[in-house]
Amino acid sequence: MARQLTKILIITANKKNAEKYKSFLKKSKSIKPEIKIENSIKNLIIDLNESIFDFLIFDMDGLNDEINLIVDFLSRLDDKTPCMIIADRNLKTFFEKIINQNFLFNVIPDDWVDREFFEATIQRMLRLQKKRKEINELYRANESLLKKIPGMVFRRKDDKQGTVKYVSDGCMDLTGYTSADLIDNHFVSYFDLIYPDDRETVRDSIKYQIEKNEQYQITYRILDAQGRLKWVWESGNVFQALDSGKWFIEGFIMDISEHMMTMEKLQKNQNQLQNIYDHVSVGLGIVQKRIFVEVNDFFCELFGYQRSEIIGHSTSTLSFHPTEEDFNLIGRENAENLEKEGYCSNYTKLKRKDGKELDVLLTVSRIIKDDKDSPVTFAILDITKQTESKRLLEESEEKNRGIIRHMNEGVFLADENGIVVEWSDAMEKLIAIPKDEVLGVSFYQLIDRLAEMAIIKIDIEKGKQFLKGIIEDSTQSRFDKTWEGEMLTPQGDYRYFQTELFTINTPNGNRLAAIVRDIDDQKRRERELQSLVNLASVIRKFSNDVTSIRQSVSDILMSLLGLDCIAIAAFQGNNDLGSIVEIRGNFDDKIGETVSWKNCVNQRPLYNDSVYEMSESCLEQFYGLEKPSEIPMTRISIPLVNGNNRIGIVFLFHKKAFSEHEYRLLDALANIVASALSQALLFERTELRLKRLESLHVIDQAISGLFNLDLTNRIILDQAKQQLGADGGDILILNMATNMMEYSANFGFDQLDLDEKRVHLSRSMAGQVLLTREPCIVPDIGKTELPFIMKHLQRHGFNAYFSYPLVAKGEPKGVIEIYMQNPFHPDTEWLNFLQSLATHSSIAIDNIQLFEKMQSIQYD
Repeated sequence: MARQLTKILIITANKKNAEKYKSFLKKSKSIKPEIKIENSIKNLIIDLNESIFDFLIFDMDGLNDEINLIVDFLSRLDDKTPCMIIADRNLKTFFEKIINQNFLFNVIPDDWVDREFFEATIQRMLRLQKKRKEINELYRANESLLKKIPGMVFRRKDDKQGTVKYVSDGCMDLTGYTSADLIDNHFVSYFDLIYPDDRETVRDSIKYQIEKNEQYQITYRILDAQGRLKWVWESGNVFQALDSGKWFIEGFIMDISEHMMTMEKLQKNQNQLQNIYDHVSVGLGIVQKRIFVEVNDFFCELFGYQRSEIIGHSTSTLSFHPTEEDFNLIGRENAENLEKEGYCSNYTKLKRKDGKELDVLLTVSRIIKDDKDSPVTFAILDITKQTESKRLLEESEEKNRGIIRHMNEGVFLADENGIVVEWSDAMEKLIAIPKDEVLGVSFYQLIDRLAEMAIIKIDIEKGKQFLKGIIEDSTQSRFDKTWEGEMLTPQGDYRYFQTELFTINTPNGNRLAAIVRDIDDQKRRERELQSLVNLASVIRKFSNDVTSIRQSVSDILMSLLGLDCIAIAAFQGNNDLGSIVEIRGNFDDKIGETVSWKNCVNQRPLYNDSVYEMSESCLEQFYGLEKPSEIPMTRISIPLVNGNNRIGIVFLFHKKAFSEHEYRLLDALANIVASALSQALLFERTELRLKRLESLHVIDQAISGLFNLDLTNRIILDQAKQQLGADGGDILILNMATNMMEYSANFGFDQLDLDEKRVHLSRSMAGQVLLTREPCIVPDIGKTELPFIMKHLQRHGFNAYFSYPLVAKGEPKGVIEIYMQNPFHPDTEWLNFLQSLATHSSIAIDNIQLFEKMQSIQYD
């Protein structure tokens, strides 16, 4: 092993001893001494800050009259240079003066000195000095890391005041007080900052966990120096000091006010949904395994039960169904439809507590469609009055034809031969065909004409076969069927109608009767109700999942409104530019495209400043400059705003115009969706910040515990891949000797060519970043030409480039580069985290290079 070069200063008035020590050092196997000898301290002038010597040897023989000068000289050594003092045992006064000094020294009696002992002592002291330097450097590094943690690290006594003995600089941001203000309660005790109502709870909780010898975690409020109320989260452990035996608490405190505000907003929106749930005029509830889990107040009112009589009871024991047979029949039908579709809707009879029967429309849906064990939501609409109208009509048909003519529902009759004999006035108002063109016409001819004129949407052959079976079967004395479909109104639009077909007995034979009612509003309400139920289920299930909420909203609106296309754009930080993140219908290739808030929202409002007509510049972002000849009639944009925060824009394309009611529905849904997305985004940002904080902690541990530069840099790039979603990345280290930068770690490259493995400082993009010491942020290389690197980016399929210089203590160390396969516009937090990675990488490179340099000196 090579001997370590060591500069040694020997101060002795004894020439014989000087030669002896010099001889010892020359024969050393571990050090290569560079020796200087002085015979007096008086003639010695040394600037100790320049650390000229690695080791000092004082032989006190003959220097007794210079003791005061020697003590002064040694006191200025501090911990920079170790010193060996060779003296006889009678210099008590001298030893008393130096015993409390801070420098590293070792006293050897002059009669103990021989070569082996001499060399061993020097080696031991040099090792101790090296260890002391390493400890000091580690302490400075830990202090630097603590300053960067967004919170407060502390150590305090286990006393009533919570006397702080140590606190990191993060206390200033958290409390508004400096560490000097808090330590030893100099200006204020930390427990005095705790909100008065929380103090006893905090003390009791911490005491309880400490007594159980467990780590504690607690959330409470504090008042900072400006009197602002903050929510904080504290975690800590108790330990006993080895020297004093006293008990202390160490831990970490961070500001969670933003998180608590998010939770408060979430609760507020849940309360709003609960208010809708409680006051809608529809019986709503949740059933799991045929046990009532939840019902709203209207359900209790509708069936005459107290809430306590329903919750926790079986759907069978409460006897809602008139008979057990009805209960089993409805149960089987619902089970079959739930298995196939995940929801079902049917008309049935249910019984009140007082025994009165109600005709209802029952809609049932699983909260999780494909989960058989999922709780089931239900909605019950009371249609008793409508059913009663039908019954009265059947009973009075033959007695009073005038009633038929003046009913709001349309009525027509056909004889046994299928000839229309009655067509009420209401039918003319409902369907776009006059009475005089219908009476006396065969039902089959009427079906042909209605289909030919596109008045009714039906399969003609199936319709004729259906009617033939009814009219011609003389053995069928009773028939009752319901058909629902779209028919053209006199106003020229299609509406949803319900036709109830049944037979009645008359003195002239059987008659086919039909009641036609406009149920378009009812169907719309059913669809809207189901959409609200689905939306509520989605928000409840995916309350913290932004992507799932967007996907579900797109699917619900496409189905509810019959849209040609829907797109959702996301915005961050109230920027004017956002990107399309969700599409249904056309424009699949527009995912990721940039859209402008100003172009798409600040146009002519169509409803309450919440629904806007898309401008030409906004349409160009979907169709380009050359729009096709036929585009949907209705093109609207709906901003999603929560408070002053821009959440996104919903773009709708529809071949028809929207009604006033649909605009109101879109306005309401926009508010609900904006609120839900805002909560989910806040949760994701909070979760992302915590993950990134944990990621930085992992890197800090790697820096502190590893002295392998490539391994440390691979850990840093692995965190960049996980937390930044990077498709590729590398860390280049500057080689000052060759003026080149070499790869220390990388990922995301198929294979690097020989000329890519090292890059020249002045002929590379990374070199430009390091030379200018300015980051390079290029979200889309298709719009920005970069020198030196374009072929490299194109070869590996990257379209976005981000790089930061690595600089430590003012010295260039290298560059960190991050690549994205698609154009990518990062937010401020993303860039700040990348900069943090660059800072940590710089520290790691500097520490490891220093360690390697010290090792090299030692081995030399």
